[in-house]
Amino acid sequence: NTETIAPFWMASKDKERVPEVDTALHILKGAIVSVLHTPITISTQSQKKDEGRLIIEYNLPQKPSDDELRRIEEVANKIIADDIEIKSFLMPREEAEKKYAAKVNETFIYDRFPVPANILEVSIIEIPNWNVNCCSGIHLPRTGQVRPIRIDRINHRESKKEVEFVFVLGAPKTSGSKTSAAPSKAPAKKETQAPVIASRLEDHVPTVTNKILSEMFEKLKLAGVDASGKEDEITRLLKSEVENHLVMLKNAAFSKGFSAHVPARSGIY
Repeated sequence: NTETIAPFWMASKDKERVPEVDTALHILKGAIVSVLHTPITISTQSQKKDEGRLIIEYNLPQKPSDDELRRIEEVANKIIADDIEIKSFLMPREEAEKKYAAKVNETFIYDRFPVPANILEVSIIEIPNWNVNCCSGIHLPRTGQVRPIRIDRINHRESKKEVEFVFVLGAPKTSGSKTSAAPSKAPAKKETQAPVIASRLEDHVPTVTNKILSEMFEKLKLAGVDASGKEDEITRLLKSEVENHLVMLKNAAFSKGFSAHVPARSGIY
């Protein structure tokens, strides 16, 4: 059966993505790529009305500078001011992969996690010459309908080779540095075990995936199913599916607010 792919930042079923924030993510992603040349997204969050989060792969030891953040904001808001039409459409997967093989602003339609092989049709959002991605969310028809973007803070996690951008829409600029090695202080909330679970999924998706597959093979063996000699092929077929579901589970927990109220050194956000 033909299926339409939702990206790895799929929203939880009980808390949908906000179209304006989802659209802003694509605008900001293009700006980040233009300034930092970092085209791979790890995960995003767009369930809050005025705030979004975008985590990218980032291999440099130093965090992005205040000047780079200023330039990212400037070019993002210029795209908003230019009021560009946003294209959103379904496309056969094979056709989309060929069409966008040359990339748009260094960006391909997929990010870190591969699309399962059974997906035959993809939902594409494209801001011409700026950003393209598989995304099943609802988006605004023009960039000019998005309020100005301000980067509130960044969280540079050097050990994980990633940077998280936290941005707000329509907020006035404030003085002072936006960079940080950990989330800025927020009103205290009662901590629960849930953030630790969510973070562990984020931190150790490959490890958890391998453990799940290993336990699966053990259970098949105990059930008398002979999978000897087929482990590599089965792993190849299932690994990306398991990883995608783990990341979706992590993002579902994240969208419920299990995020920034634990020690920064743990990498939890």
